[in-house]
Amino acid sequence: LEEQAPEDCEKTTNDREFWLTFPGNAPEDTENPLEISVCVAGAAGTTGSVDIPGLGFSKTFTIPANGPTPAVGTLLLPLPKEASLELSGSVESKGVRIRTSADVSVYGTTRIDYSTDSFLGLPVSCLGRDYVALGYKNAWKDVPLLNGSQIGLVAPYDLSLIHISEP
Repeated sequence: LEEQAPEDCEKTTNDREFWLTFPGNAPEDTENPLEISVCVAGAAGTTGSVDIPGLGFSKTFTIPANGPTPAVGTLLLPLPKEASLELSGSVESKGVRIRTSADVSVYGTTRIDYSTDSFLGLPVSCLGRDYVALGYKNAWKDVPLLNGSQIGLVAPYDLSLIHISEP
């Protein structure tokens, strides 16, 4: 095994700036609407903002004291369903930026009945250059909407170059 530098072991998923994206979920209908949200967890009284520049969406927030101790809290922030990525093989301006006054953890969720997806947001300070996305092929031949795995990418910096390859 190759030794790693100590700083590689000191990263945390708590920080003050995050960029997220929300891959598409199952198709919605009037009785089964899509819900997209972020959960921000941290010190009560922490302030912040969530912005989706490509949609003109912006909202400020303060984390309430509702956690296991009065100093801790969580806040669930609904986002517009238009933030969901819907196109395949295309670029959409739907990156979600969260900035806060103190370190927090951020979780994203897309919810629709029988198909809920959640993930831990990585702060900008944790981002690297190389990633591996695991996936699977479609198991159903007669269901074109369920066409296997998908990935969504968000670039926190202008002029980012992305290269995708298959093994």
